[in-house]
Amino acid sequence: MKKFPLRANASKTEPLLQSDEQWSQFLNSSGESYFLHDGPPYANGEVHLGHAVNKVLKDFVLRSKELQDISVNFVPGHDTHGLPTEMAAKKLNPGFENLFVEEKRTQCQQLAQKNLKKQQKSFKRLGVKGDYDHAYVTMSPEYEAAQLEAFGELYFRGFLYQDYQPVWYSPSSKTVLANAELEYQQRTGVGVYFPFKVVDRDLTLVVWTTQPWTLYGNQAVCVNPISVYKTLHFTNRETNKEETFVVSEECVKDFLMRSQNSYHFNGYGRRVTPQQLNGLVYFSPLNNQHNRVFLHKLVNPHSGTGLLHVCPAHGLEDWEVGQEFNLSTKNLLDEDCLFQGLNPLSEKFSESKLECFEQALFAESYTHSYPYDWRTKEPVVMMSRLQWFFNLDKTKELSKKVVEEVEWDTPSAKKRFTSMLDSRKVWPVSRQRTWGLPLPFFYHKETGFPFQTREGLNHLVSVFRDRGSNAWWELSTEELFSEQDRHLAKHYCKGFDTMDVWLDSGLSWYVVNKTHGLPFQANMYLEGSDQHRGWFQSSFLTSVALTGQAPFKKLVTHGFVLDQDGKKMSKSVGNVVDPMDVVTQYSADVFRLWVAGTDYRQDMSFSDSGMKTAFDRYKEMRGFLRFCCNNLFDTDKKSLENLSKTFHTSDYQDKNVDLDVLQSLEVLAESVLQPYSDLDFSKALHLLEKHRSHLSANWLQTETTGLKERLYRYYPDTQGNADDLERRYGQYVLYKVLLTYASLLDPLTPHLTAELRRHLKEF
Repeated sequence: MKKFPLRANASKTEPLLQSDEQWSQFLNSSGESYFLHDGPPYANGEVHLGHAVNKVLKDFVLRSKELQDISVNFVPGHDTHGLPTEMAAKKLNPGFENLFVEEKRTQCQQLAQKNLKKQQKSFKRLGVKGDYDHAYVTMSPEYEAAQLEAFGELYFRGFLYQDYQPVWYSPSSKTVLANAELEYQQRTGVGVYFPFKVVDRDLTLVVWTTQPWTLYGNQAVCVNPISVYKTLHFTNRETNKEETFVVSEECVKDFLMRSQNSYHFNGYGRRVTPQQLNGLVYFSPLNNQHNRVFLHKLVNPHSGTGLLHVCPAHGLEDWEVGQEFNLSTKNLLDEDCLFQGLNPLSEKFSESKLECFEQALFAESYTHSYPYDWRTKEPVVMMSRLQWFFNLDKTKELSKKVVEEVEWDTPSAKKRFTSMLDSRKVWPVSRQRTWGLPLPFFYHKETGFPFQTREGLNHLVSVFRDRGSNAWWELSTEELFSEQDRHLAKHYCKGFDTMDVWLDSGLSWYVVNKTHGLPFQANMYLEGSDQHRGWFQSSFLTSVALTGQAPFKKLVTHGFVLDQDGKKMSKSVGNVVDPMDVVTQYSADVFRLWVAGTDYRQDMSFSDSGMKTAFDRYKEMRGFLRFCCNNLFDTDKKSLENLSKTFHTSDYQDKNVDLDVLQSLEVLAESVLQPYSDLDFSKALHLLEKHRSHLSANWLQTETTGLKERLYRYYPDTQGNADDLERRYGQYVLYKVLLTYASLLDPLTPHLTAELRRHLKEF
């Protein structure tokens, strides 16, 4: 047998080991099975540290299940449609926007395929086991066909509807965005206090808004039905005109402080109940309308002035009020998101001479958290558009019940997920982009009404399975209609909206059942904590709608990977670390040991010192295994197996010591399996290291009772007897140590254990 080398020579050894079939095929036993469903990373760039940690953690889980003789099901996934890929293609080709749709889609497809291969190569290099040749890919025809089938089920069961209502729209991306595609940043704008004069009363309602341009779309003012409102008497310092303003009792103190530069406070007037305000008519000067006051529980009496300015076209809560009281939802912005030729999202918008500023009581600078497009990093705007939506109300009650059936990794994870689910008001599932799965609707040329039937949907599923979704652009409307409805085709035209990518990936639980024969419900989902508002939700909502249960039995989250100072990694800051550089410098197993040593449920700080600690751990473990392996140089597997038959009946001086070691191996195996089951990989690693340290310091010690002394006293090159039972049984126990460690270490350091097994096969 060749000597087990001191150095791993990982850059050559690890890739060779990974080429073995065992790195793509999981255990398939006749007993219990386990299915971990892979959340697909976007195929729009290189793998980052977050990807690497996520995939390694999943590999820990799956290899530890194999260790327990459990059949493992795992299909690697790749998210390839949507804006991220389209933006990446646009960066590579400045003339991208001027291309025909088919050319844009071809470039996106080629780029996604290229990035997909890069990502797979990186995941393989990390030692992440999986059948990458049969991964699920959202742009593949078989995936698109199954997704379209699921979409049809959602539509025909009433979970999808088309409506004209406010959505977050990104002018920079030119598409609607879902909540999961927003990130919030501090933004400085202008808060305006605006007067609405009550008709035939000496009263002025005062509202406050940080979107002054929406005052042109004012349709109502709402007051809280259980609050108290006060009248305040003022004199305008500039015009000397006396006025009586109405604000909520909770906001009086703040309003007096903010108004003192423009108005002199003369004193308090009478209290006014919400019921007395209800139904009053006031004049809205910016749109020359007479509107009414309504009672509504959505009004926060502690915010602004305690009166809510309602512009249904540009606010989700405003839209809800508008629906209740049948108010207009006319959009104020044009297709370029401009208002009267001006950009309302510009910081200089407040410098314009618009009436919303000139007629305001007063205005002030206001810094607040505002949503931005998470890809372009530009602000978004809420505006009414005709879109397709997922009916959240239809799943709300069942979702509450299903949440209780899920096993949550931590109570805080359940609370976070539930909170985000409850706060979600709307889910627009249509996108105005090119690269994606088209919504399968035809629209009447005169009325604009959408059309689709089950037969028509089934026909499209068949077409997409054969040709992919490009067929939507390549074939005529008549060819896309089912044979049964083809006579209607001349009255309809194709729509060109695409599906939200969160619907693409969110339906993967359905697709892998159709394409890979896996259960609808996985044993576990394991992703970063940001997926509480992303993939976890889209998967959960669609599964509840179609199956009445969650797509996962257990949900586990991990934190973000930060730099050594605890800051978010960013290319602009220059603190991004390429995981492949780390693997090149240290090896995949050392990186995996770093992951195993972290508290992955929290944010993880990555640093050179952390990697050096992981490297030291690896070096000590490798040195220990090397000693055990290389001291079997003059025996073979058959001889050792024969020794196992006589070991317990034999009698030699250090037998009790060896028996203690064998017993400790059994205890170790039992104790390590529990933290593996609990997904506590740092504890499993700690137990293995503690046991190794104990053996090194005691059983292998060089004193007269240690194994080293036995091995060397009867070393073949000396005058001693190499076949002395003291030595041979010591070698037998060494062999048992190696087998145990090769098994228990395999989830964490599979390259080291694979290398060890190859050496053990040689004798």
